[in-house]
Amino acid sequence: MFQLHSPRVSARKAGSFNPQSFIRIEVGKGEETKSFNVQENVLSEFTSFFERGLRFPIWKENQDQVVKLPEDDPKIFELYLHAIYRGELPTLEDDPEIDSTTEHEYETLCKLFVLAEKLVDGKTKNLVIRAIFAATEQRHVDGIIRYPDSNSVTIAFEGTPENCNLRALLSALYVHCANASWWEGEVAECWPKEFLFMVARDSTSANNGLSSIDVENGLSSLDVEEFLEAED
Repeated sequence: MFQLHSPRVSARKAGSFNPQSFIRIEVGKGEETKSFNVQENVLSEFTSFFERGLRFPIWKENQDQVVKLPEDDPKIFELYLHAIYRGELPTLEDDPEIDSTTEHEYETLCKLFVLAEKLVDGKTKNLVIRAIFAATEQRHVDGIIRYPDSNSVTIAFEGTPENCNLRALLSALYVHCANASWWEGEVAECWPKEFLFMVARDSTSANNGLSSIDVENGLSSLDVEEFLEAED
């Protein structure tokens, strides 16, 4: 029998468009500061960071619904809002003549993951993991699949804790997909020591029986679910 999906939800879950239900978030420093007005219930649904702060307002400015994030990038926070409101990440190039997946896109995705890690937002972290997976499966006009470089790896490792899923994914990329050309022009100082250790350790495991992945086919034989965390 056909199951009708009901659009009915509780008023509390739906939230409110009353201006008093919004909080202002000021991101960045000095002239680079940008303000965002965001629904309190949307933030609380995705991140326990804001949920705790709104319940125990220790860093609100004078109780006036203003939260300041001076250490964060307004552009990355705006991308974060795309993630929580629309479930999309607008990181592709609009010009069809330009390859969509570039080193810049990977850096942006890693910065977004770091922000989601700070905000304790597992849903957005999983969205970023899926986006990186998709990017590593895209072959470009020159026939090459592009992968995160040392800049992206450094962003990820400097902004995430040990046993982070993004770290595991980046290590898997270099263990299973890399060839000698990936390291050309690089020096050891370009890479986080923790990353080099993970690659060495995971390479040993791969050589002891784990299946390898052809660089020409990206991560198609890996299951993205292996790199996602449980969502509430």
